[in-house]
Amino acid sequence: GDRASSRIAASALIAAGSAQTLARNTHDYDLITRALIRIARQRARRDGLRRRLVHARQSALFDASLWAADWERWLITAVDVHVNTLDLQGQVEKRFHVITTGS
Repeated sequence: GDRASSRIAASALIAAGSAQTLARNTHDYDLITRALIRIARQRARRDGLRRRLVHARQSALFDASLWAADWERWLITAVDVHVNTLDLQGQVEKRFHVITTGS
């Protein structure tokens, strides 16, 4: 899509193994909706879809704590690299330290 929210949603669907539910336009959306209604009416297919979604929910994609910890590590690394790069160029007189709470 042309918006960040569209790209994030598409990435989440792909990571969850549901790329077939991506809609590029209203026609696709209508086709996908009709297909999901057909699946909902067939118990075995519905249960299979439900199991796949439950399994996807247990992946790292939906682990907010892991995501936050990874993001924090990335920010710390980015600041360290930036500050150390400036320091090597003689542009920083003192070092900065990132202080975090928790583990």
